[in-house]
Amino acid sequence: MEPVLYPEQSLELIQLTHPFVDEYKLGILNYHPHAATINWQKYSITAIELVRKLDKKLYIKGDFKRYLYDHCD
Repeated sequence: MEPVLYPEQSLELIQLTHPFVDEYKLGILNYHPHAATINWQKYSITAIELVRKLDKKLYIKGDFKRYLYDHCD
């Protein structure tokens, strides 16, 4: 899931694909003006909680980690 252009769309894709996907890799949109319009902290928490709820593996890319607090352990 990179780059995420529309957080709602990527969350929907996770919901639709989880029956046949084993691991999700999350990364953010970089170096584009649209990136400044996205609440990355809200998205990261929501995406992590969703992937965990679906009991899937999760890899969080380094540029994404700056938006996380205690949700990435």
